[in-house]
Amino acid sequence: MNYYKVLQIDKTASCEEIKKAYRKLSRKYHPDNAGDESRSLFDQVQEAYAILGDEEKKAAYDRKLAEEGINKQSAKVKKESKQQKENNYRDMAAFFGGKYQNSFEQFFGFSPESKQKNQSRGADPVNTDKLFEAFFKVK
Repeated sequence: MNYYKVLQIDKTASCEEIKKAYRKLSRKYHPDNAGDESRSLFDQVQEAYAILGDEEKKAAYDRKLAEEGINKQSAKVKKESKQQKENNYRDMAAFFGGKYQNSFEQFFGFSPESKQKNQSRGADPVNTDKLFEAFFKVK
């Protein structure tokens, strides 16, 4: 439960603002004024003020909120990173052997499947020395 939301105040609220919000909400949700239905809201307001009204408890609560925020953020980053890796693997699989196989053939000039077929039939491998010499015009 976020005590700042319960008291409807900002984290930067002063002691006076906290006390003012507590008094306002206590009157509003007090069982004598609002009936027994509002008892749980009244109890939440009491609990929030017990923490935020005390300087030491408020400081400890703020540290706890900050730590939870950091942990949530790091968990979110880890989840996004894992999702990105899965997307990369899926894209690679699609490119090399799925719906983008024609793109692979256009880019590299052959498909992985046809190369395997050629090698299994005993096709001559490419002479890279000749390609290097032709490209750089050296002998």
